[in-house]
Amino acid sequence: MTVYSNELNLVYTASSAESLPLFDAALTSYLGARTDVMEILDGLRGTDPDMFMGQVFRGYLLKLAGHPQFVAPLADLINSLEAQASALSVTSREQTHLKVLQLWIEDQSAAALSLLEQLLLQHPLDMLALRIAHYLHFYEGSGAAMSASTERVLNAWPKDHPHFPYLQGMHAFGLEECGDYDQALALGQDAVQANSQDIWATHAVAHVYEMLGEYEQGNNWLTETEPGWRDTNNFRYHVIWHQALFSLGLGDHDRALAIYDQQLADSINDDFYLDVCNNAALLWRLEFLGVDVGQRWQPLVDICAAHIKDRELLFANLHYLIPLAVTSAPALEPALENFSDWAQGSTGQAVLCREVGLQLAQAVAQAPQQPGAALDCLLAVKDETYRIGGSKAQRDLFRLLGRHAAKQSHREELLSQLS
Repeated sequence: MTVYSNELNLVYTASSAESLPLFDAALTSYLGARTDVMEILDGLRGTDPDMFMGQVFRGYLLKLAGHPQFVAPLADLINSLEAQASALSVTSREQTHLKVLQLWIEDQSAAALSLLEQLLLQHPLDMLALRIAHYLHFYEGSGAAMSASTERVLNAWPKDHPHFPYLQGMHAFGLEECGDYDQALALGQDAVQANSQDIWATHAVAHVYEMLGEYEQGNNWLTETEPGWRDTNNFRYHVIWHQALFSLGLGDHDRALAIYDQQLADSINDDFYLDVCNNAALLWRLEFLGVDVGQRWQPLVDICAAHIKDRELLFANLHYLIPLAVTSAPALEPALENFSDWAQGSTGQAVLCREVGLQLAQAVAQAPQQPGAALDCLLAVKDETYRIGGSKAQRDLFRLLGRHAAKQSHREELLSQLS
């Protein structure tokens, strides 16, 4: 087995130098949220099954899906990679990637992040490491850490490299989550101008407009950039979700509901957690505003009832709970029992569930019938809710829930604590 270097001087263990362009093509598609990433990696595995990072990349993608159906395949993949690493004597960078994947699968995200950031100090041009770190920081809830991660490597990157605009888009999002809206807006717009297909940069700019309350500008931005992001993977539904939020901000509830019906409702058929999160959050926001959403909850109930035993991501589980609570579905109680059992564990998400998730889960469950009790739960962890991860725009659902519960329980004097 031989090692080969790419144009950024990153070394890969592979059977042939021809494997590197395939890996790079998969990485580019991943950065652009294209639909052919796994197809490219399948082709790479067919031509060069010993390209170690190709298999690690597959593992990252399976873990990113956040679905328990991949638990067994990931365990098998780790066993295969460990044997492969020993047989091929892969590089230290590749070994670190394997360890990161192992830690992430074991729900030790903080340790995985620490390893990734150490790796990036030595290899700042490792875009796969950067992107996985970006994701993990996102679900650690730290905009500052996310921004610092990308800022550390910006000056190391050649400005003419095709992946540099993707890095700009990532940094723009981190800046937005830190509240640095002017810089985030400028950098995000620059990234999209350089690469119109960068949906993450497009999304970062949309977040700025949402945070500033500039709903008309946000709506125009997504309309203008739509040709670049329309044909991407399921992440496009999240961008469409932002279009619906802009409609809510403009007071156009009918348009938001039409967006749901025409563009979002069927997305949950793919059983991807983010699609469920989008839809549940949007319907609940509409209900907070007094909009009757009718029978639209039922398809979500059917999906969420199948996930009551999941323990992949607390953020997702809290959203799975919403349709069950709103409709008083039979699956609500076993879902709450799963939260309680989960909170007894020692993994990262289990500790988070114990320290923050249990209160939020009770708030969601009690809100429809006992808004006062729900409000008490929310107030107990309002300064810790950021720890569940996701964006500020996504977590704002819990602030809105708190305000709704305060009004429903006639405790308007507490609204100032939920502003």
